[in-house]
Order: sequence, then C-alpha cells, then structure tokens
Amino acid sequence: MKRIIAYIILSGTICCIAGDKTPSSPAPEVGLSLSQAVRTVLAVHPELEALRLQAEAVGEEREQAMTPPEPMLSFGLMDMTNAGSDWTDAAEKRVTLEQKIPWYGKRELRRQIADRKYEGAGHALAAQALRLQRETKEAFHSLYAIRRTLAVTRADEQVIQRIADLAEALYATGKRSQNDFIRAEAEKTVLRQSLIELDAQEAVLGATLNVLMNRPPEHPVETLLPPPEWPALDAWSSDLREAAETRPNVLTALARSAMYGQQAELAQKEFWPDPIVSVEYRGNRSGEDMLMLMVGFDLPVWRSSLRAGVRQAKLLRQANLAEARVAAQENALRIETARIALQAAQRSLELYINELLPQADAGFQASEAGYRNGQVTFTELLEQHRILLATRLKIIATKGEIGRQTARLEEATDVIAIGENGERRP
Repeated sequence: MKRIIAYIILSGTICCIAGDKTPSSPAPEVGLSLSQAVRTVLAVHPELEALRLQAEAVGEEREQAMTPPEPMLSFGLMDMTNAGSDWTDAAEKRVTLEQKIPWYGKRELRRQIADRKYEGAGHALAAQALRLQRETKEAFHSLYAIRRTLAVTRADEQVIQRIADLAEALYATGKRSQNDFIRAEAEKTVLRQSLIELDAQEAVLGATLNVLMNRPPEHPVETLLPPPEWPALDAWSSDLREAAETRPNVLTALARSAMYGQQAELAQKEFWPDPIVSVEYRGNRSGEDMLMLMVGFDLPVWRSSLRAGVRQAKLLRQANLAEARVAAQENALRIETARIALQAAQRSLELYINELLPQADAGFQASEAGYRNGQVTFTELLEQHRILLATRLKIIATKGEIGRQTARLEEATDVIAIGENGERRP
C-alpha cells in the first residue's frame, strides 16, 4: 500500500563576503527550486495532514475489530422472608459473569475489513498527494514562465526605444516623417500595458503557489530556480500501458470491492449463532453456596434481514468493481490527453527554436537595416519586431506548457519523470 512520506526541507543561508580584490568563487544561486516547492507542499499542506490523520484513525479500527464483545457482570438478590424485611439479609444473592463468543472466523473477517478500509484511506492520501504535486508543478512552471516573459518584455523596451530613437533621428534629417516617431512611442505604450497585465498574472500565480505551500497569499515568492529539463516522451513508453490500472483511484475502488466481499462473508456467518458462556455464583442464607456454568446461543431467527445483508454486500462489491473499471478508463483518457498535448508542445518548441526564431531574428535585423536605408517602411519594421518578440515569448510559454503537461502525465501515470538531480525516477 502506498504511503505518503512528508519531506523535510533543507534550507541554508548564503553569506556574501566583501573584502579585498582577491578573486573568490561565485556564491551558489539562492532561490526556490521545483523539488523544494514540491517537498514543502507535501510536508505542510493542511489537506494532506488531515487525510493522514484520518488514515491513522481508520487504522485504529483494526484493534477494535479484533477485540471480543465486552463481558457482562450482573448482581441479583432474592428475598424469601416476609415483606418489609431487610434486603441486606436476603435469602439468596447471585453474581453472574456472561461472555459472548463470536462464531469462528467473524473476528478475522472484521479485521480484514478494517485492513481494507485502512488501505483505501492510504490510496486516498496518495491520490491527494499526487494531485497537490501536480498543482504545485503547474503553478511553478506557470510562474517561472511569466517571470521569464516579464524579463524578455522589459528587455524589449530597449529595442522599442532604439527603434524610436532611430525614427526620431531619421525624422530630424528629413528622411522619415514624424508619424514614424509617434507610432514608435505608441508601441512603447502598448508594451507598458502588456507589462501591467503580466504583473497581475505573476501576482495571481505567486498567490497560488504560496497557498499550496501553506503561506499567506501575499507572501513574496522568492527567485525561482530554472526547472530541470524534461525527458523525451519515449521515457514513459513502458509506464503508459500499465498506469491506467494502477492509479490510486482504481486501487481505492478495488480495496472497497474487496472490503464488501469480506462483508458478504461476514454476513453469511451471521446465520450461525454465537455461543454465550456464563458463570453464576449463588449464596444462600442457609450456607449452601452454588457455582453454576451455563452455555447458550443467540438465535438469528430473522433470516430475511440476514439474507438482505448478504445481497447488499455482494451488490456493493460489484458496484465498486464497476467503479474501478470506470476509473481505469478515465485514467487511460487522461494519460492519452496529456501524452498528445505533451507531444504537440515538444514538437512546437523544436519548430520555434530551430526554425521560427532564426527566421524572425534574421527578418528583424534585415528590416532594421532596410529602414535605415529607406528600403523598408516603419510598418514593416514594427511587424518584424512583433514577430520576433512573439516568437521569443512563444518559446517561453511552450516551455511552461511542456512543464505543465509533464506534471499532468506524472500524475496520470504515478511516475515522477524528473528527480531532484534531473534524473528520471519511478
């Protein structure tokens, strides 16, 4: 049974040493890594803590199931004297100890049922941990992509300023109209508007990551370290075939089905009477004390109710088997959807980097040179600039999408594609 182990975050303080001019080794980069964020969420998220405590509470049912019924102790008096006599001087006193003994196999079946409940609680905890891990990675990749987009967009302000300066210089010499300079200034305004929207997106994603890490939403999110490179899609080829049948939601339904099967067995055993053993001591005023041993049985006479209990448990067992099949189909669809999206994103990124980016960069350089020589209009120069900027931003967004789809495929297959040091691990 899968158990979720809370990770402990190792943090350190990097000291910057200032002094003489002798060269020193560069200080290690300080920031939040993807693995650190995931470990923090798995360690401190309150929802996981609640499920863990619930699983531990369910585990206590095993001891309760193995405990026999409580014995019953009774005390009685019988007065054989005239009415109104002292009860302390009764003619007969009785002390009885009675114990019900469950029929053979009932306690073991109750223990097995408790084990299945505990197993289901463990699978529910594992499923929740996988979901939170996926949400954390999605938020991390999205926030990292937005911050990279902000950095590229802010850097592009210098390019726009260079274009504006060029338009102003050419206008001063009479080679270009004032309209080019005005349009360049307008382009700078549009860029600043984009930065406002990106800042808002960064704030929302930062709040999302903070909440996942059990921090206040407004807490400043530290520098994000670059996430590790993703593996090729072929790395999952051996896992995709079996993952749909081994996800926690399937295992939870199978555990419940096994539990109801054991409940059906227990219900069938209820047709057999449980023996009751009792020991009774009698003390008489005459001094002739007695010790009695009695054996009895409870009488399961309401057979229709017992048969209904057996049928109910069997129906619930079949229902959960059907739920397991439905869950497996949903898992297969989720895996295939994530696989297709990841494959498309990886192919798109390869196209952007190897073809579109070189073409866009070359087109912009040629357009800038042509604008200086009067061979290219300002509209064409702005269009080439927009294509180049859009291509750079698309590369960043596609990398973020690959990270998100990788996280979804990891959740769907229950396989961590990227380890702490960048290696693939199960």
